[in-house]
Amino acid sequence: MTNSNNMKNIFLTIIIASSITNSINAQTQTPIITIDDKLEVYADEFWREYRQHSNAEPDDINPLIARYADYRLQIYDAQQRHLDTAQSIADARDYFQNYLVTKHIADGKKSQKIISQLTRDCGTQYRVSHIQVNIDGNLPSDTAAAYFKAAKIRTRLSSGADFALVARQLSDDPSANYNGGDLGYISVLEMPGHAFAQYVKANYGRSEISQPVRGKKAYHIIKVSDKRAAVDSITVSCIEIRKTKKWRADDSLRNLANQICEKLKNGENFASLQKKYSYQQGSQKLTLFEAIDRYGSQINDLKSEGSVFAKPADTYESFLIVRLNKLHPRSADRNMEPTVRARFVVSDKFREISGEFLDSIKTVAGYQPTNEYGALVNAIDETIFDGQWIPQDGLTLIDDQLFTFQGRKYTLGDFAKYVYENQKPCTVTSNAVYLDNKLKEMTDQLAFEAAKKMLLNRYPHYKVLLNEYTYPQLYTLADKYNTGEQLADNYADVEEYYKKHSSNYLSGYLLYLRIMEPAQGASPKKVMKAAAELANFPAKSPDLSLIRPVAADTFQLGQNPIADIVIRGFNSGEYSYPADKVINLADQNRIVITKVLEEPHPIELSQIYPLVSAEYRNTLKTKYVSELRKKYNLKIANNAESILKESY
Repeated sequence: MTNSNNMKNIFLTIIIASSITNSINAQTQTPIITIDDKLEVYADEFWREYRQHSNAEPDDINPLIARYADYRLQIYDAQQRHLDTAQSIADARDYFQNYLVTKHIADGKKSQKIISQLTRDCGTQYRVSHIQVNIDGNLPSDTAAAYFKAAKIRTRLSSGADFALVARQLSDDPSANYNGGDLGYISVLEMPGHAFAQYVKANYGRSEISQPVRGKKAYHIIKVSDKRAAVDSITVSCIEIRKTKKWRADDSLRNLANQICEKLKNGENFASLQKKYSYQQGSQKLTLFEAIDRYGSQINDLKSEGSVFAKPADTYESFLIVRLNKLHPRSADRNMEPTVRARFVVSDKFREISGEFLDSIKTVAGYQPTNEYGALVNAIDETIFDGQWIPQDGLTLIDDQLFTFQGRKYTLGDFAKYVYENQKPCTVTSNAVYLDNKLKEMTDQLAFEAAKKMLLNRYPHYKVLLNEYTYPQLYTLADKYNTGEQLADNYADVEEYYKKHSSNYLSGYLLYLRIMEPAQGASPKKVMKAAAELANFPAKSPDLSLIRPVAADTFQLGQNPIADIVIRGFNSGEYSYPADKVINLADQNRIVITKVLEEPHPIELSQIYPLVSAEYRNTLKTKYVSELRKKYNLKIANNAESILKESY
């Protein structure tokens, strides 16, 4: 029997839970806003847009619903008038569609696997030096020339040449001129290319110098000397010996800096020496970039807390002796994935994955090359490499089929036109290589456009995101044409509005107040009599046995709490002048002697033009929204508040 009751209770619980869930689902599927019985707006749309501005649950939802309803009403009106076909909206929509494709590729399994690995790799920083040899061009001979140059440099290093000196002399990385190729402690995110990072990770701990490692546009010779747990920032102290003349220093200053270094090696206290000799005092917490920028790449030589520069750093203005006080490791709870993702989508590896994705789109789209473009190879000349080629007459009219894409035939003339319209200066020197690159560029562009349409059709959520991205642009466009913004910027119209509403733009009272405090135990009648005498004879000194001065000055609203009580009394008509020269604020234990220096009067428009102009524009906006509510049938659900609360 007990088991039977238990089963009934379980089934009853399931039924009740199911009913509650269905009730909530039914509510969240109920529109909170309806316009013309055509457009339905649901809670998830409201919350998605709300969370773009705030993460906190709102205290009062009803005013937000009303504002959001007016916002969607203006967008609906703009769409009815076909403002969504404006070029600015089309550009915004195209921009966000491009983002959606990028996001789709970055969300793929292959990309996510790399992002996860990169996020883990960010926990380590490597001390890396490199020598860069650029590849000048896209021909195989250009690549070979760069490789042989890099191999020759490596041979020189293997023979014992100083890495930093060779880097300054031969590296194509401009930073080598001042850092000798030393990139400092960097994570894989800061490394120039995927192959570079893979080499560093695989070869840490080996003292040898790498063979030339191929990057996208250069070869790199790499030396990895150290690694450590990733550091976000460091705390350092500095003994700074200022030079008497910039770039120059007499031997006494140089000798002093060297002597201080010797004292530190012999165990003398850094803080004491800093206090005695240094222009700069105390310590600083800096990011690695800030520290290297301020103190030079030698900062990377300070490996352990308490270590000091082996010798003074000679800078433009000073000799610097720096001590590493503390390394601040990257916090365990710091979320690196957004940073990693942002860097990943501009990396060579992402371009490789994007290329694979576009190739798959081409396959789906039935991309099929059907002809060679030899006629075009012969028709272009060397001006194409400067971006100044002009096609021969009739070249863009050639009807020979070059390829098909999504059932459409693209001719050699179409390709010639594309080449002409998209040419720009480049380092390529071969017609055939140039056209190979351009054909891939053209078909990749077609594939990218096809991908945008595919994603919007296949994933409805993307269409929602796209709409919500273009709403603000559409709202701004509609607002520009309908709220009289140009009229509001016309001085004559603002002036007319100001004249009609001048009573709203009055200056406040300016009062001279003597704030007094009754003496303890003094008779109230005598106190008021003494205050009245002071009001009628301002030069008379107060009887301190009855009344003591607290403050005497000119006041406007907002400058003193006692003065604010008096000024608000004048504004409300509770007090008037000269009837109320003396005001007894018994609950504040204060007596106030008043004198009106300036009564409220209209403020000149020139002094408050921005305020009046903004209020005039708001008036036009309110009028416009009111007219829209009459033009369209706007309905806000009676239970909109409860739907939103339950779906928060």
